[in-house]
Amino acid sequence: DNDNDNEEHDSTPLIYLDSAATSQKPQFVMDALTSYYQTSNANVHRGAHTLSRQATAQYEHARDVCQRFVNAKSRNEIVF
Repeated sequence: DNDNDNEEHDSTPLIYLDSAATSQKPQFVMDALTSYYQTSNANVHRGAHTLSRQATAQYEHARDVCQRFVNAKSRNEIVF
């Protein structure tokens, strides 16, 4: 759910569509971003320290989830 579900502009309900362009973010996305920046923010695939390994694991997990969602043959087909 988006906290802005009942938001209106000029008496017209706003509808948020997923797109490649900038769009409003649901609260769970904002919460995930905040958590990442507060606990795991590091360069992916470029560090040997704990935070970098944790960020890399989260990044690769996201690729695995996307792979299954689009039925890709390999996580290597998923590029962010």
